[in-house]
Amino acid sequence: MNSDRYCATLQSLKQRIRRIRSERNTFLLHHDNTRPHCSAQTQDAMTSLKFTVVPHPLYSPDLALSDFWLFPKLKETLKGKHFSSDAIVEAAVRKWISSQPETFFMDGMNKWIQRVKKCVAVNGNDVEK
Repeated sequence: MNSDRYCATLQSLKQRIRRIRSERNTFLLHHDNTRPHCSAQTQDAMTSLKFTVVPHPLYSPDLALSDFWLFPKLKETLKGKHFSSDAIVEAAVRKWISSQPETFFMDGMNKWIQRVKKCVAVNGNDVEK
């Protein structure tokens, strides 16, 4: 993933949100602090797309939703399976994501909110899992 690809993903995300949630005017986005997310190009794209970024403390993988919620659950499903191509892996991941009930994603968001509150309570220090 590089800044060009990430900016294109953000543009696609914004278009999809507009199609699905056309009544929304405020767009909050949480992402970690990797280079593609923090580059000047990405910051410019965020401004033009009118995304408000929820701050992410430095070196806080325990607050990255993908790290503590999504990927561990996905890895449970894919563990021990072998794939002959990237396309087959992508298809398996898409199938798994689309098979998850809405409550799966809401549970993840609720757990993330609790972790953020805990992080704030300890003045930005890492939150134990």
